[in-house]
Amino acid sequence: MITCAGAFSAGWSLYVQGGQPKFRYTFFDIADVTISGTETLPEGKVTLTSEFASDGAKGGGGTLKLFVNGKPAGEGRVKNSIMRHGLEPFEVGRDSITPI
Repeated sequence: MITCAGAFSAGWSLYVQGGQPKFRYTFFDIADVTISGTETLPEGKVTLTSEFASDGAKGGGGTLKLFVNGKPAGEGRVKNSIMRHGLEPFEVGRDSITPI
């Protein structure tokens, strides 16, 4: 786990699995998406970022992109999103209450 906010019912997480970055977003039954990176993280210090670009639709959809050291490393579509997440806190390095 790199960072997360919210919970299984509404939240997001940015993590590494199998050496690749992943982003997960949930919002009850309306949205549940996992976006997998296409690049394996290199050895040493790495900068991993995500960027969400809204498509302007009512449901809050858009494209989420992953970057490793500033280079594209995967992307996917988020059909629906909201401005808030569940009641669990923003955390770095762990997801200590319920998994997203």
